[in-house]
Amino acid sequence: MKHKLSKEIKVLIYSMIINFGVSTMKVLGGALCNSKSMISDGFHSLSDFITDIVAILGSKISHKRANKRYPFGFGRMEYLTDIFIGITIFLLGLYSIFNSFTKVNHSTNIVCLIIIVLSMLLKTINSKILMKQGIESNSPILISSSKESFDDVASSIGVLVVIILEQFSSIIPIFKYADIVGGVIIGLLIIRTSIHLLKDNVISLIGQTEENEQITEKIKEIVSEFKSIKFSSL
Repeated sequence: MKHKLSKEIKVLIYSMIINFGVSTMKVLGGALCNSKSMISDGFHSLSDFITDIVAILGSKISHKRANKRYPFGFGRMEYLTDIFIGITIFLLGLYSIFNSFTKVNHSTNIVCLIIIVLSMLLKTINSKILMKQGIESNSPILISSSKESFDDVASSIGVLVVIILEQFSSIIPIFKYADIVGGVIIGLLIIRTSIHLLKDNVISLIGQTEENEQITEKIKEIVSEFKSIKFSSL
């Protein structure tokens, strides 16, 4: 268990460094180019950074051994840390939406395009590494972080589309609103992520019963092999 945990944390720290670097690039690049959608995308990456930090803390605490005071162990700490992450991400999403409506003069340049393309490359590599290590070590935390990194790549593609559309705003006036729309959409995606995270972990913390009949029957079958144990409920 110690080997698995140390490897899991090592990969999360690597991911944390990547996410911090990418989020910093996007926010500074968005400020430089006056791009609200890029700043929102930076907050999206920042939410991954926060997720990694809390995931490391939650992973360490949840793997602590049970004791007399806490005979059932600390496994549910992962649910609590994920709920905290969900609330933080929700607030970032709200800020991204409100920030999108701030009026600015756009000055998109080649630097912005380089930042977006570079961030997409880094996050794609990060996502693949997390997924590979997550599957090898059977770690739900790493697999979940991999999916979040991939979602960040998708939102960066959206920013890239916004930047391209803005170049034609002098020809097609409606495209001047692309940055606002892009920022709002990314903000909504961040909020959607937080809602799923909060919903799943609140349900797990309360204690949801298994609804898959095949799994239930398999558990009953295994329990029935022990004559001294009487199956009551699952």
